[in-house]
This record gives sequence, C-alpha cells and structure tokens, in this order.
Amino acid sequence: SLLAKQAHWNLYGPRFRSIHLQLDEVVTTARAFADTVAERAAALGVSPDGRADTIAAGTRLPAFPPGWRK
Repeated sequence: SLLAKQAHWNLYGPRFRSIHLQLDEVVTTARAFADTVAERAAALGVSPDGRADTIAAGTRLPAFPPGWRK
C-alpha cells in the first residue's frame, strides 16, 4: 500500500483523477488484506512484522521512483 500511496501522491496528467481514485481503492484493499493476514498470523502464534523496511526487503515490486510521474 505504501507504493500505491506514493504513486497516488505523485501522478499528474489527463487521466489523473481516474487513476487517483483507483489507487485509493487499491490502498484500501491492500491495507484490509494486510490486516486480515497479520491478525491470522498472530492467532497462529506468529508475530507479524509490518515494518516498512521489512516489507520493502521482501517485495518483488520495483521501487517507485521519486518525483512527479505522468
């Protein structure tokens, strides 16, 4: 959800509004799913680790470059 928020804040152009709204949906869904998974892990006795550096180290997604994107 952090990458989607980064994109959400840094996009511009003619399709900005529709992409902006869609990214809001992506973030909401990702956060809800992450919460569900973390709560299930805790119920199974596994300590969830949602720190940004831990998530970034394990992701397959490419980094979102800094600055504005069209």
